[in-house]
Order: sequence, then structure tokens, then C-alpha cells
Amino acid sequence: MKRKDETYNAMVQKKDAELQELRRHLMPFNRSSLWKRDRVEIFFILYGGRFIWDDNAANRFVDLAYSNQEFEFDDPISGQDPWPGYYKSGAILYRYDGVGEMRCLLARQHDKMRFDRLP
Repeated sequence: MKRKDETYNAMVQKKDAELQELRRHLMPFNRSSLWKRDRVEIFFILYGGRFIWDDNAANRFVDLAYSNQEFEFDDPISGQDPWPGYYKSGAILYRYDGVGEMRCLLARQHDKMRFDRLP
């Protein structure tokens, strides 16, 4: 019985370490206040298969969420071009008011889009 418990505990520790590593990659702890302002919080920006952790890009997207202005999802708005010369897609995970369900914008490069209206 002791052997099974040791195996189980080792497996749990391994999975916990994997989860911590995933959290480290998905949501760095050193994000600036530009990722959250009053009612809008951006959790991550994914563009061209890469996470974009640029504060200026996050600030632009928070501004766009507040203004509910239509924008084109492309290299300049995301702040960088992870795959020059290739057509890309992306996603932005965000939430309003710090509670409730997360919302996700999905788009291909050059698509016109806008954030949901603030409730």
C-alpha cells in the first residue's frame, strides 16, 4: 500500500509542477497595470502562434475595449510580427468588471473586429 501512495504522490507532484510551468508561460506575474484598467482586463494576446506580452499592445487593446471601436487585427495593432510574410490568426482573452465569464476575440489577420460592449 505504501508503494501505491508514493507513486500517486509523485504523480501529483509532477502534474502540479507542469501546471505551475504552464501558468508561468500563460500569465506572467510581472504584467503591468496597462493590462487592467477599471472595468477591463486583458489576460493574454495570442498572435501568429505566439503569446504577446507587450504592455503597449495590451494598453491599445484596453483602449479599444473601452471605445468599442472597430479595428483591424494585424501586425501593427499586436505590436509585432511573429511570422513575417505569413498569414496569421490570433486571440485575445479578456473580462469585464473582474467577475463573470471570460470573453475571447478570435480573428484572422486583417479581419475587422471589435470587443463586446461593456455591460
